[in-house]
Amino acid sequence: MKSAHRDRATRGGPSAQPYPTTYPAPTSYYQLPVKTASSPAAEGRPHWQELSPEWRYVIGTAVLLKHYLLKMVLLFGIGWCVFVMVDAAVNERYTAYVSRSEAVVEAVAGFYADDFYQPVKQPGAIANFPITSNYGMRRHPITGEYKFHAGADLSTPIGTNVYAINARLTDVTTVLCKGSAAAKSGTGLYAEFTTTAFPGMKFRSLHLSKCAEGRHMGQRVAIAQTGNSGSSTGPHLHFEQYQDDSLEEPQRGYLQWHMTGVAPKESLKDATRLYRAFTDDDPSLRYLPRPVGPWGRFSGWVSRNLFGPRGARATRSDQSISDELLKRTICRAEGTCEPDGTPNDNYASHTDPGNRRRNQGFFSYQHGAANPQAADQKQLARLRAAEREYRAQSRAKWGGDCSRACMVVWLDAFNQSPGAAGFFIKYLKTADPTPEELVWARTLALEESRRVHGAPGAMDVAGDQRRRVEEILQQLVLVP
Repeated sequence: MKSAHRDRATRGGPSAQPYPTTYPAPTSYYQLPVKTASSPAAEGRPHWQELSPEWRYVIGTAVLLKHYLLKMVLLFGIGWCVFVMVDAAVNERYTAYVSRSEAVVEAVAGFYADDFYQPVKQPGAIANFPITSNYGMRRHPITGEYKFHAGADLSTPIGTNVYAINARLTDVTTVLCKGSAAAKSGTGLYAEFTTTAFPGMKFRSLHLSKCAEGRHMGQRVAIAQTGNSGSSTGPHLHFEQYQDDSLEEPQRGYLQWHMTGVAPKESLKDATRLYRAFTDDDPSLRYLPRPVGPWGRFSGWVSRNLFGPRGARATRSDQSISDELLKRTICRAEGTCEPDGTPNDNYASHTDPGNRRRNQGFFSYQHGAANPQAADQKQLARLRAAEREYRAQSRAKWGGDCSRACMVVWLDAFNQSPGAAGFFIKYLKTADPTPEELVWARTLALEESRRVHGAPGAMDVAGDQRRRVEEILQQLVLVP
């Protein structure tokens, strides 16, 4: 029998393979099938049962850590929600961000391509009507005076329709007709209108031949016809644009819409830019109430660093204006010092060319002082009082201080004409205006002050304000 068994084993019979000395672990219903060599996923990816105890420990620990991390994130989220609800300052800031984000999302359908917001400028045309005059200072075509032009002009045949600016069928444009088509001076017949498509905005179209007063609903609805009424050298349309009752330079998109009645194509890109403006640098989120006490200091840190706009603290520190900076900037605007800040011949005393009064010191103080140094101290005190008032006005309008350059230019406006400085903020559209916007805001403010309060003698208002602003901006670069 033994020899027969050996023979079968030698010939490869059914009992040729020896019995295994170890057996694989039984497979239960919760175990994955063992990967075979023929499986493409088997290479480099062993089954759990094939791993060494050390690797099983490492993988099991990672899975546990994942569960612990998920629990910690959930607990942090719950704690943060409680923190936001309990702390007033953080709650207010968070609510402001949420409301602004919602407003952006809701308004995405109302934004347009970049050229929509470009100013109306010569040379060029709007809806094939040539632009004949820009917004800003110009020589009047009839009187020859160099004065401010409050709108943009298009050359149009008499009887050309102009349309309501309605974005949707449910929008309503409300038109008020003023003046007379028979008038041969002034604005003639003009339409003043607002639209629910752009709350806070107002438009005026002058020198009309016809005007349809009332409420106009829907798209491509004619509200008036162009003409040649009032003070005019030929048939044209004069178009003005206002935001919150403040005059601003007319933009191409609104005038194109007004002339054609056709809404421009909407652009998501512009909505994205606006969203970033809200979330990255919104001045109204910088000056929320500061909490006090240990808990308040901690929550204030969280509020500033997690919800504050980037660079907010740097922006606050940049608002400080030293006495030296005020002297250097204003004395250059007044012409009482050299570029390096040293007094010149006008520092001790000079006569104001407007009212013929004696001026003293860097600030051209003219209310009586023993010497130029005393005059400087008196005017500095007045400027600091004005600064506090202007910062309060700025925070009321924008939720925060206007930029450092804006504040210094504003204080120089007070130094030149306190009455004009009172109108300055009226003509500013943002808390961080460009140099050109500063020049025009000062020009418009001084012109209004001269109209309201009266002023002796003629003056090149625009040229003087540009010179003063340029001197101030140059010193802001030189003086820390």
